[in-house]
Amino acid sequence: MKNNLVPTYKIPFTFVEYFQDDQGEVDIDKVIATTNQFMKTASQIAPMVKTLNDFVKGMKL
Repeated sequence: MKNNLVPTYKIPFTFVEYFQDDQGEVDIDKVIATTNQFMKTASQIAPMVKTLNDFVKGMKL
């Protein structure tokens, strides 16, 4: 008996497979969108990391 609650999707096995389309070609739009999202996230996190780093350095005796 098949459980219909379990999603049936393929999990990418390699980094490159994540960026491939159904035909196995690299989807450049997906690469660009993912890179853009990564850069946005990094630019938002960087100030928080710097603040935390300065705080930890200030706690040293």
